[in-house]
Amino acid sequence: MAISPEMWISTIAAGASALGLILLAAQTRFQTRLAKAQFVNQLSEDVDRNIDLEIQLEAGGRLYEGVAEVTELDRQNIVKFLTFFDRLYHLVKLRIVPLAIIDPLFSYRFFILVHNPNVQEFELLHDQTRHFWTSIFCLHKMWYAYRVRRRLLILRPESAARLRNDSVYKKCKA
Repeated sequence: MAISPEMWISTIAAGASALGLILLAAQTRFQTRLAKAQFVNQLSEDVDRNIDLEIQLEAGGRLYEGVAEVTELDRQNIVKFLTFFDRLYHLVKLRIVPLAIIDPLFSYRFFILVHNPNVQEFELLHDQTRHFWTSIFCLHKMWYAYRVRRRLLILRPESAARLRNDSVYKKCKA
């Protein structure tokens, strides 16, 4: 029994279509991974803009220990740094970026920020501003639990209690 030319053409066309679909799926997967990598890279660049404040919040920095007051510029930089994590919380909440990806990239910066006594005193736990940082409290609740479950280091854990005892924090559903 001979195979007709139409059957050969149909077979070749079906094979080419199948190969095209496979290549399209591979290209789509690659593009998705590339877009995620570019997105995470952009987040890293955004957080790097806070390096001056980060250095001041680290051990040995001017703002590491409690101070009587912070300058207006320090407060602006604290708000800017907190705002980055505010946005990050919404990305995690919307499941755009999983905590497992942001943890190794940003946990150090997050915990030196939110566990800093000056950040807590003058912004996060301040009576006039703490209600505006619900997302930071919720992110902390989620992230702190994540790190405890995985037995990962938490920077300045002694400062976590002040956050965890706050009424705004307790309302968070993490």
